[in-house]
Amino acid sequence: MTEKGEKNKRGRKTDKRDSLRERISEDLRNGVFSGKLPGLNVLAQRYGASPATVQRSLRELSALGFVDIRPRSGTYVKLSREVNFVFFEDHMADSAKGVSRPSGFQAEYGILYDGLHDTLRDAGVVCQFYQVDGSSPRFLNDNALVVALFTQYVQEFAYRFLENTNWIRVMGAQDYNCPGGHITYDNLRIGRMAVDYLASAGCRRIACIGSPRLLLFRQRIDSVLEECRVRGIEIQQWEVDLQSMPLSEICRRIGNGIAADREAIASGELGIFCCADHFMVPLRQEMAAVGLSPETIHHLSCDNNPCFLRGIYPPPAEIDIGMYRIGVAAAHQILGPAGQIKNKSMISPELILPDPGEYK
Repeated sequence: MTEKGEKNKRGRKTDKRDSLRERISEDLRNGVFSGKLPGLNVLAQRYGASPATVQRSLRELSALGFVDIRPRSGTYVKLSREVNFVFFEDHMADSAKGVSRPSGFQAEYGILYDGLHDTLRDAGVVCQFYQVDGSSPRFLNDNALVVALFTQYVQEFAYRFLENTNWIRVMGAQDYNCPGGHITYDNLRIGRMAVDYLASAGCRRIACIGSPRLLLFRQRIDSVLEECRVRGIEIQQWEVDLQSMPLSEICRRIGNGIAADREAIASGELGIFCCADHFMVPLRQEMAAVGLSPETIHHLSCDNNPCFLRGIYPPPAEIDIGMYRIGVAAAHQILGPAGQIKNKSMISPELILPDPGEYK
């Protein structure tokens, strides 16, 4: 081959590699990939090039700051955008009673955010936190990467706010119609776990504290009712509502339930399940008011939010819904292959038993 022909051949190879690099960089800019890129063979098949050519292009893109090549790990997108964690402030009001209870993010959901933030930070991705309410103007860019936390009360507003973004919902009742991705815990399993724990302790009757008004709690209560029906266990509901009742009314209703069945509770015949940790403090308070010791009462609660359990001695048995693990799972979806963010997945709750010697 002549010298001129050799130069033309090298030129065509260079042009081809430059074209491949531009095609990959364009896909990166358009958000086709997120997190870890597919392997060389998969990329080679996608772009109709050899693995060696793809590898050279990735090295050039790494030098340009588009990707991060990590030995023995893989090639990762360097996100030019922040991952946005958007917490939709839940101002709920009962029109009849005029009660308003704004939710506090850090107290209840800080551990979830920690799981998300820690995992993204270790991957070199910045996570920006935003708290909004119904009057907040939309500030997210189209195609922004978003992890969203909201309840059924602000769901319609959240859907509008998140429109055109690439988002995952975390927490909340199991909702397979959610237009974004959804990572939550197996809410329907909680009732079975609660009944199994109390029945194993010898309880022949169960009182369930909570309200069916919120879908999240209703799923838990319904799962308790169904499991009791299957096992032939008598069930009663002490209905209390976080959204519409002041604390004094919650305490009064729980106190009435305890007073009506004090002997059955003291003997271990009646076990108590709180469908949320919010109710554990008034439950312990009303127990103490009639001379019942928490160490001798069969009871447990759900969520494992440290803010509601701090200072409750001895600590109760808990069904931990795995908030930190939900945050980690959301981060892995963001860092995973493009399209994974739309997945629906559930974290399995765990029964946490207190260490009897921890608070002696």
